[in-house]
Amino acid sequence: MAKTGLVYPKNHPYYNGVARAELRKAIAYLPPENTYQTVLIDGHKIDVHPLHGEKETGRNIETCKTLLKHDPKAKLKLLHIINKNEMHIKDRLYSKDYVKKFGKKNADALYNGKAVEFEEPETGSKAVKNAIRGGKEQVDRVF
Repeated sequence: MAKTGLVYPKNHPYYNGVARAELRKAIAYLPPENTYQTVLIDGHKIDVHPLHGEKETGRNIETCKTLLKHDPKAKLKLLHIINKNEMHIKDRLYSKDYVKKFGKKNADALYNGKAVEFEEPETGSKAVKNAIRGGKEQVDRVF
């Protein structure tokens, strides 16, 4: 327990149903690699942070499925949304270059270790351009 900082191991069902505010407090003390839940999708592993955006988790898992069809060996992590009060933990999740370039922005995921943003624009070329432009304000790669 002293080595990992966990009473319950990663993916333990105890974490299910815990209020998000309480999860935020507890997760702040854990090493980042111990906070993800591994989800098996079509034989591929995706690490999902319990504080990934609730409204976008399903859509982002679908995007991960598509990426894995084209790159079956990809390593994907859906990141958690960092509040303005939690900026001190950004250095634990992102590279120094990302933090320097994008500051307070949050990426949706890590794709083979690189921060990426998933966008699902409305139809039409203008909507697609706006989605890409908005995503590029958060990361260097937009899917």
